[in-house]
Amino acid sequence: ADFSFSFSTDAAPAVTTTNPTNGAPSVSASTNIVINFTEAVTATASSFTIECPIGVGKTFTVSGSGTSSITLDPTVDLPVGTLCTVTVIGANISDVDSNDPPDTMAANYVFSFTIDSPPTVTTTTPTNGATDVAGNTNIVINFSENVNVTASAFTIQCPVGSPVAYTLTPAAPGATNSFTLNPNTDLPGGVTCTVTVVANQVTDTDTADPPDQMVANYVFTFTVDSAPSVTSTTPVNLATNVAANTNIVVNFSESVNVTASAFTLECPVGTPIAFTLTPAVPGPASSFTLNPNADLPFGVTCTVTVVATQVTDNDANDPPDQMVANYVFTFTVDSPPAVSSTTPANNATGVLTTTNITIVFNEPVTATTSSFTIECPAGSGAKPYTLSGSGTATITLNPNPDLPAGAECTVTVIANQISDVDSGDPPDNMVADYVFKFKIPPVANPDTYPQTVIG
Repeated sequence: ADFSFSFSTDAAPAVTTTNPTNGAPSVSASTNIVINFTEAVTATASSFTIECPIGVGKTFTVSGSGTSSITLDPTVDLPVGTLCTVTVIGANISDVDSNDPPDTMAANYVFSFTIDSPPTVTTTTPTNGATDVAGNTNIVINFSENVNVTASAFTIQCPVGSPVAYTLTPAAPGATNSFTLNPNTDLPGGVTCTVTVVANQVTDTDTADPPDQMVANYVFTFTVDSAPSVTSTTPVNLATNVAANTNIVVNFSESVNVTASAFTLECPVGTPIAFTLTPAVPGPASSFTLNPNADLPFGVTCTVTVVATQVTDNDANDPPDQMVANYVFTFTVDSPPAVSSTTPANNATGVLTTTNITIVFNEPVTATTSSFTIECPAGSGAKPYTLSGSGTATITLNPNPDLPAGAECTVTVIANQISDVDSGDPPDNMVADYVFKFKIPPVANPDTYPQTVIG
């Protein structure tokens, strides 16, 4: 009868499974790589390559040669966040049986996996460097993955060195990728706040460790919106000799809206002055001009008040919205030059014929010989004189020749010929002429004449 028998042909060694598996994400950086074969094989370090990423080879040791499971132990932890590619070099893997061929793998076997990344901050609200942030803002920090945090994982300082207390949502530890810091009080206006995410207080929730914690602290800053404020004025506070026809300019730190009652002008306090506002209500503008409907009264102190509750900023970052407090400034309107005293005084008698005439003004003035007349007596025609002191507050007239004995002299200060030296014009000239008189005795100086005694 026929005789039948059978036998199996030897198969080439092949990879059955790997750990990590092909395409695995979030693999621990300290992982060992295990390759399982269909049969026991011999292998050396030349039987495999590890590249993280491709083109960057990593060193490793090999264990398990002569078995069906080979382990590769990288010399140092694999780089976080990179794609690693492992190649099993077919020609360098041999089976241990004696039935050759086949002895080696039919082809290379390649698989890859991604090393876990440490948790990182991806976005924040407010963003780093943000300005004009609302004082009641909440701070949101978003991470690249779910994380756990401690109660000291975040700090807020406004400014640096001034901690701000807050409520954390969700509460620690969280296990989420987004946390909200709600300050217990509104943040102070106009300051720069610094938020720090403390690296060693933030850990990821996966089991692929390391990496577990953030690599370094994450710091970002933002500036809290300031309340609108007055930055400068024209005239400046406490200015003197301000022209009576001046316009008043108020400059703000930012564009604002105002109401019709946002500004008051009083000259003096208690005496409102009507004005036209440019630009008109509500603005918006960062500069407003108050144009009084008539010249301001001479010599008085004017008070301008910017009413805080009637001024609001134009941005949407509220609070703050209004000024913190009223802004008040004052200035004094220029006075016209005026005569304050004379020598001789008005209606003086016994004035010497050789006297010089002195007129003292309330401020320095410019004058010429056309600024005064001297008549002795009135109507007799102007007497010649020389003038000194122009540009100061004291003007001296030196009659030449001497004044006549026995006459009544009249001196007239001609208003439109006297100008003050300041630039606060108007007023520039005197309001009206100033006239004063004095008498000279019939004998200019009796003590110089011989005396005759009769009887």
